[in-house]
Amino acid sequence: MKDNPSSLRSDTSKSMTTKTTKNVSPRLSRAARKIASAMELIGPDLAREYLDLMPRNRRQRPRIKERYGSAMTKRQWKITGEAVKFNTRGELIDGQHRLEAIIASGQAVEILVVRNVPPDAVMELDTGAGRTPADLLTVAGYDYTSGVASAIRHITSLYKVEAGTIAPGSLARERVDPETLLEYAEAFSDALVSCVRKTMTKRAKTVLSPPSMFAALYYIFAEYNQKGADQFFDTLIDGIGYEHGKKDPIYQLRTMLERFKDERHVKRAHFYKGALVIKAWNAFQDRDTISQLKYAEKESWPVINRRKTRLTESQGQKRTEKREEAAKRKAQTAAASKKKAASSKKKSSKKAPSSKKTASKKTASKKTASKKTASKKTASKKKTSRK
Repeated sequence: MKDNPSSLRSDTSKSMTTKTTKNVSPRLSRAARKIASAMELIGPDLAREYLDLMPRNRRQRPRIKERYGSAMTKRQWKITGEAVKFNTRGELIDGQHRLEAIIASGQAVEILVVRNVPPDAVMELDTGAGRTPADLLTVAGYDYTSGVASAIRHITSLYKVEAGTIAPGSLARERVDPETLLEYAEAFSDALVSCVRKTMTKRAKTVLSPPSMFAALYYIFAEYNQKGADQFFDTLIDGIGYEHGKKDPIYQLRTMLERFKDERHVKRAHFYKGALVIKAWNAFQDRDTISQLKYAEKESWPVINRRKTRLTESQGQKRTEKREEAAKRKAQTAAASKKKAASSKKKSSKKAPSSKKTASKKTASKKTASKKTASKKTASKKKTSRK
């Protein structure tokens, strides 16, 4: 007789002391009294055996598996009371992703295992309200949890985009694991709350959308230049105090954001707005002027200017003068090449009529030759007919 896989244990998959609930209340149903639970140390071998007991595999979610596996590899896996469940027939009905993560990570972890669950219970599994990142921060005792959680997600995503580990288009879809969320909240709570509060005011929301992404960028800019970040976002939100008038990068950014608000039928991607904000910030840091702020999807992702202070006005002026000189030289070169192309075209157009005349002469001579030949043939025909 084949051994029951649930009784098999490898060196890394040993059952811990099992405490089956015996002193149950007589008021419980027979099905409830049959349920037994135990903590088990499950390693890759036992995880495979348990997965073989799953009658029909659920569609896998790679991100969940990766998140669990990452926590197990870093030894950050926590006992939460969530169980791997088997029904009364011995079939695995819950815990597929945790077991797959154990195999992928090669780690043995402690997990609660519940057996003799009624077979029809599978229809009710995982149908409750999931715990959101904001819920985790609320339980941990933080303020502005919804905005802070979303800002942390955008911060980690922006760093990944800049590092090239994810595409810019994935900026809004990327998720943050609970450990990273709580680490950021614990280390940078005050700074994050300050950024979130500033970008979520009634005045700010008329321009900044989504506020959490702007809070994330505010936080990243302020890490290196707090004074500059404050000035940048104060000017952006209030719409006053532009240094260069309509050519000021903040004016150009605000104009674009207001236009996006008006174009309600056109949904602008988060990464597109994020790239514009970074380009405006970089120009602000260098005291550059911008005639038109734009970002093409084919462009490489702009690298955030992490200078701790802005350039001085004189430095910015020198930089602007150099850029204007370079643009002037470029324009002069382009004009010279255009002039040269126009003159060569003019010369070729002058030569064209003579060639046309030659062609027409050739055509005319061919016509006269063919006429003469035709007349000779006609004359010879007449002579033969007279004879």
